[in-house]
Amino acid sequence: MEPEINKPHGKNKREEEPSPYAEVRTSGTCLYRLYYSFLFFTKGRQPILVDALAERLPSLLKEICDHYEYDLVGCSVRPNQLQIVLGVKPTAAPSETVGNIKRGAARLMFEHFPDLETQLGKRTLWAEGYFVESYHWKGIEPLLRSFEKGSAPHAKSEEKPVNGAPSPKTEPLAEAEKKSLSPRLVESLLEHLLPTEQQVLTLLYGLRGERARPLEQVAVILTMKAEEVKQIEADAIEKLRELVTRKKPTRVAAS
Repeated sequence: MEPEINKPHGKNKREEEPSPYAEVRTSGTCLYRLYYSFLFFTKGRQPILVDALAERLPSLLKEICDHYEYDLVGCSVRPNQLQIVLGVKPTAAPSETVGNIKRGAARLMFEHFPDLETQLGKRTLWAEGYFVESYHWKGIEPLLRSFEKGSAPHAKSEEKPVNGAPSPKTEPLAEAEKKSLSPRLVESLLEHLLPTEQQVLTLLYGLRGERARPLEQVAVILTMKAEEVKQIEADAIEKLRELVTRKKPTRVAAS
């Protein structure tokens, strides 16, 4: 008699639902799995990507991506900025890719919304420059979840004072560690922040394999004013402090 084999009652959840972003693709003799995140702003940071424009933009981006054979993984549309995540072939240079997206989106937006040119004064939709970052496939789902955490723009620097958040030039990250925000902890909690907040902290503090950069350099990379970067940093650090405080267990005094 053959011995009975105890069969598992169910598969591991990870086995049942493999991430679609783990798929390795082929192109000729090349195997690849390549994802980029692009972030760029509207011309003059004008809050124009709202209402009908914000609703229509994702479908226009899909049309552009289909034309260039990019895989549109997700996008975050906010009043004065766009972040888009793409799966691309190795032959697609980041500079060429973002150029195709920006030009294509501007052309279609002006075609579908003729009044936009009058509002802007000319047919220039996007500010110069962009920020690009490559993503491991395991980081795609957390990034997309962060897109769903809200779309309200950051408050302008004059609306809220900076609450003394650490900066590489004025206060080392070790100081943040004294406030229960170690580098490892900050990095582990990044997915709870908005995409722009993640980018700012990643560049300022050298997270996710990046090297720490001074405030002014981060402002140039993200095409922001230094005051805006500082305010976003302050807001993000405050959010993380509140999150850490909520997660700390409450100690019950012995009677």
